[in-house]
Amino acid sequence: MKLSEFRVQLDIVDRTSPLQIEEVWKYLVNWERQSEWMLQTKVWANQESGNALGPRIVAFTGPRADRFPIAGRARGLRRLGLLDEMLVTQWQPPTYCAVEHVGKLLKGRGDFRLEEIEGGVRFHWFEEVYAPWPVLLLLRPGILIGVHISLRRFRKLLVHRVA
Repeated sequence: MKLSEFRVQLDIVDRTSPLQIEEVWKYLVNWERQSEWMLQTKVWANQESGNALGPRIVAFTGPRADRFPIAGRARGLRRLGLLDEMLVTQWQPPTYCAVEHVGKLLKGRGDFRLEEIEGGVRFHWFEEVYAPWPVLLLLRPGILIGVHISLRRFRKLLVHRVA
Protein backbone atom coordinates (compact mmCIF):
# COMPACT_ATOMS: atom_id res chain seq x y z
CA MET A 1 0.00 0.00 0.00
CA LYS A 2 1.23 3.50 -0.78
CA LEU A 3 1.43 6.24 1.82
CA SER A 4 0.04 9.16 -0.08
CA GLU A 5 2.89 11.37 -1.13
CA PHE A 6 3.55 14.23 1.16
CA ARG A 7 5.53 17.38 0.78
CA VAL A 8 6.60 19.77 3.49
CA GLN A 9 8.13 23.18 2.99
CA LEU A 10 9.90 25.18 5.66
CA ASP A 11 11.52 28.60 5.47
CA ILE A 12 14.63 28.90 7.63
CA VAL A 13 15.23 32.61 8.04
CA ASP A 14 17.40 34.57 10.44
CA ARG A 15 16.90 38.31 9.89
CA THR A 16 19.89 39.27 12.06
CA SER A 17 22.40 36.93 10.41
CA PRO A 18 21.15 35.42 7.12
CA LEU A 19 21.80 31.72 6.64
CA GLN A 20 23.79 30.54 3.65
CA ILE A 21 22.55 27.53 1.68
CA GLU A 22 25.90 25.74 2.17
CA GLU A 23 25.54 26.08 5.94
CA VAL A 24 22.06 24.53 5.91
CA TRP A 25 23.18 21.78 3.52
CA LYS A 26 26.15 20.84 5.69
CA TYR A 27 23.93 20.42 8.73
CA LEU A 28 21.13 18.66 6.82
CA VAL A 29 23.32 15.92 5.34
CA ASN A 30 25.25 15.22 8.51
CA TRP A 31 23.23 12.04 8.95
CA GLU A 32 24.14 11.32 12.56
CA ARG A 33 23.26 14.89 13.62
CA GLN A 34 19.73 14.35 12.31
CA SER A 35 19.22 12.52 15.61
CA GLU A 36 19.35 15.97 17.26
CA TRP A 37 16.29 17.28 15.46
CA MET A 38 14.30 14.30 14.18
CA LEU A 39 11.63 13.45 16.71
CA GLN A 40 12.34 10.23 18.66
CA THR A 41 14.82 9.12 16.02
CA LYS A 42 18.40 7.90 16.02
CA VAL A 43 20.21 8.11 12.68
CA TRP A 44 23.53 6.67 11.59
CA ALA A 45 25.32 5.98 8.29
CA ASN A 46 27.99 3.62 7.04
CA GLN A 47 30.11 6.52 5.72
CA GLU A 48 30.94 10.01 6.85
CA SER A 49 28.44 12.65 5.80
CA GLY A 50 29.10 14.42 2.55
CA ASN A 51 30.37 11.34 0.73
CA ALA A 52 27.97 11.74 -2.17
CA LEU A 53 26.27 8.64 -3.57
CA GLY A 54 26.16 5.35 -1.80
CA PRO A 55 25.95 5.92 1.95
CA ARG A 56 23.52 3.54 3.61
CA ILE A 57 21.57 5.52 6.17
CA VAL A 58 19.64 3.81 8.96
CA ALA A 59 17.08 5.55 11.15
CA PHE A 60 15.26 4.03 14.10
CA THR A 61 12.16 5.91 15.21
CA GLY A 62 10.36 4.95 18.37
CA PRO A 63 10.44 5.03 22.16
CA ARG A 64 13.93 5.33 23.59
CA ALA A 65 15.42 5.74 20.11
CA ASP A 66 18.41 7.41 21.73
CA ARG A 67 19.35 4.04 23.25
CA PHE A 68 18.76 1.88 20.17
CA PRO A 69 19.73 -0.92 19.67
CA ILE A 70 20.44 -1.70 23.33
CA ALA A 71 17.08 -0.59 24.74
CA GLY A 72 15.15 -2.01 21.81
CA ARG A 73 16.61 -5.47 22.12
CA ALA A 74 16.75 -5.63 25.89
CA ARG A 75 13.21 -4.52 26.58
CA GLY A 76 11.30 -5.42 23.44
CA LEU A 77 10.84 -1.77 22.50
CA ARG A 78 12.07 -2.43 18.96
CA ARG A 79 8.61 -3.75 18.21
CA LEU A 80 7.24 -0.31 19.04
CA GLY A 81 9.58 1.45 16.65
CA LEU A 82 10.45 1.44 13.00
CA LEU A 83 13.80 0.77 11.37
CA ASP A 84 14.12 2.69 8.10
CA GLU A 85 17.04 1.82 5.81
CA MET A 86 17.93 4.20 2.98
CA LEU A 87 20.47 4.55 0.19
CA VAL A 88 21.55 7.92 -1.21
CA THR A 89 20.69 7.78 -4.93
CA GLN A 90 21.17 11.39 -6.07
CA TRP A 91 23.60 13.96 -4.74
CA GLN A 92 23.81 17.57 -5.92
CA PRO A 93 25.32 19.69 -3.14
CA PRO A 94 24.30 22.12 -1.83
CA THR A 95 20.74 21.87 -3.11
CA TYR A 96 19.49 18.32 -3.64
CA CYS A 97 19.70 14.82 -2.16
CA ALA A 98 17.48 11.84 -2.93
CA VAL A 99 17.22 8.55 -1.07
CA GLU A 100 15.61 5.21 -1.71
CA HIS A 101 13.94 3.47 1.24
CA VAL A 102 15.16 -0.14 1.06
CA GLY A 103 14.13 -1.61 4.42
CA LYS A 104 12.13 -4.75 5.08
CA LEU A 105 8.89 -2.88 5.87
CA LEU A 106 9.34 0.48 4.19
CA LYS A 107 10.04 0.96 0.50
CA GLY A 108 9.88 4.14 -1.52
CA ARG A 109 11.79 7.33 -2.09
CA GLY A 110 12.38 10.69 -0.54
CA ASP A 111 14.27 13.86 -1.23
CA PHE A 112 15.52 17.09 0.28
CA ARG A 113 15.79 20.23 -1.80
CA LEU A 114 17.13 23.59 -0.67
CA GLU A 115 16.67 26.96 -2.35
CA GLU A 116 17.89 30.39 -1.41
CA ILE A 117 15.30 32.94 -0.33
CA GLU A 118 15.66 36.41 1.13
CA GLY A 119 17.33 36.09 4.53
CA GLY A 120 17.75 32.35 4.43
CA VAL A 121 16.85 29.04 2.84
CA ARG A 122 13.64 27.25 1.89
CA PHE A 123 13.73 23.53 2.70
CA HIS A 124 11.50 21.15 0.70
CA TRP A 125 11.01 17.59 1.98
CA PHE A 126 9.23 14.98 -0.16
CA GLU A 127 8.40 11.38 0.78
CA GLU A 128 6.63 8.53 -0.97
CA VAL A 129 6.58 5.36 1.12
CA TYR A 130 5.15 1.90 0.48
CA ALA A 131 4.51 -0.57 3.29
CA PRO A 132 1.89 -3.12 4.39
CA TRP A 133 -1.42 -1.28 4.94
CA PRO A 134 -1.63 -1.99 8.71
CA VAL A 135 1.80 -0.40 9.16
CA LEU A 136 0.82 2.65 7.13
CA LEU A 137 -2.50 3.00 8.90
CA LEU A 138 -0.64 3.25 12.19
CA LEU A 139 2.27 5.35 10.90
CA ARG A 140 0.71 7.99 8.64
CA PRO A 141 -0.57 10.39 11.33
CA GLY A 142 2.63 10.07 13.34
CA ILE A 143 4.82 10.59 10.29
CA LEU A 144 3.02 13.77 9.29
CA ILE A 145 3.04 15.25 12.79
CA GLY A 146 6.59 14.07 13.46
CA VAL A 147 7.95 15.63 10.27
CA HIS A 148 6.39 19.00 11.08
CA ILE A 149 7.77 18.96 14.64
CA SER A 150 11.18 17.78 13.44
CA LEU A 151 11.47 20.50 10.82
CA ARG A 152 10.65 23.19 13.37
CA ARG A 153 13.40 21.75 15.60
CA PHE A 154 15.78 21.80 12.62
CA ARG A 155 14.97 25.45 11.97
CA LYS A 156 15.47 26.37 15.62
CA LEU A 157 18.88 24.68 15.74
CA LEU A 158 20.02 26.46 12.58
CA VAL A 159 18.78 29.88 13.62
CA HIS A 160 20.62 29.46 16.91
CA ARG A 161 23.65 28.19 14.95
CA VAL A 162 24.40 24.93 16.70
CA ALA A 163 28.08 24.19 16.08
